[in-house]
Amino acid sequence: MKKILSIILIALAAVSCSKKDDSPEPKKQTDVYAIITEYSPIEQSYIWKNGTKTLLGKGKANRLFVSNNDVYVIGKETQNGKDIIKFWKNGSPSMLTDGQKDAYATGIYVLGNDVYISGFESKSGVYLAKCWKNGVATVLNSDETKTGQANSVFVSGTDVYVTGYENNGIRKIAKYWKNGTAVTLSDGNYNEGGNSIFVSGNDVYVAGFRLDNGKYIAKMWKNGIATELTEAGAVSSWTSCIGVCNGKVYIAGRVGEYATLWENNIPINLGNNRSVYDMSIKDGDIYLSGVNSEGEKYKAAMWKNEIETLLTDGANPCDANGIFVK
Repeated sequence: MKKILSIILIALAAVSCSKKDDSPEPKKQTDVYAIITEYSPIEQSYIWKNGTKTLLGKGKANRLFVSNNDVYVIGKETQNGKDIIKFWKNGSPSMLTDGQKDAYATGIYVLGNDVYISGFESKSGVYLAKCWKNGVATVLNSDETKTGQANSVFVSGTDVYVTGYENNGIRKIAKYWKNGTAVTLSDGNYNEGGNSIFVSGNDVYVAGFRLDNGKYIAKMWKNGIATELTEAGAVSSWTSCIGVCNGKVYIAGRVGEYATLWENNIPINLGNNRSVYDMSIKDGDIYLSGVNSEGEKYKAAMWKNEIETLLTDGANPCDANGIFVK
């Protein structure tokens, strides 16, 4: 499971926030979608909606997005020793890459008829950060001889934002790209990177990490200004997702063995032997998805306002890498 968890870390999520006005409205149905991957006896994924689980098929699902009545899921399937980006729309699968090189999808955002996917693909011994729009890839690396990684995508109006990192030959440099133009977030003194991005009005928020003496430190940037959420110490911490709602900034991840939600940089402990991977916000309610590994049984889990619900029973190792609420 260590390899599984390490891949999941890069992953990154789109988060939604709806506001209520003061006029009374009929209460609308809230639909909660999650994606569950089962790792044994075979690797296969499911869509979970309001308590009902439906098989997607082989492969590991990583993120999802729901637009109108359409459900989009991205992930990967291994064929002939190569990892291929897999894409499901309403349960129907297709491949985004050709299987000649390893490729991974990390984030998805849908606006109108356009589908944006962040990820990275190998080339000549390095990985290239990429963003696909309707299946057409754009390379984000400034230098294609050094590794880059795109971990999350967000669309605001006509602007497309992607976050991740590029290696300068010595260290990882945290960046985000706006319409393909890079904005550098770190100074190169440490290995740093962006894991998730969210845009609210004119403000750009990035959740990420800094590596210090072999330990990861949870970090965020607002409009390029960095704030560290944890201190360098005996345990690693990381962020996996970020969202903004009603003036509050929410970041989720893990500190040591504890799943953690930060609200305006104040940590909330969600429990030991747990990890959070994705977030969705609806009408002020904070939904999270991840894994509960108590008793060495890996169970897909979700949280609503810090209250945990198990989605699987632990009979087979599972996790919930993505969540979306509409």
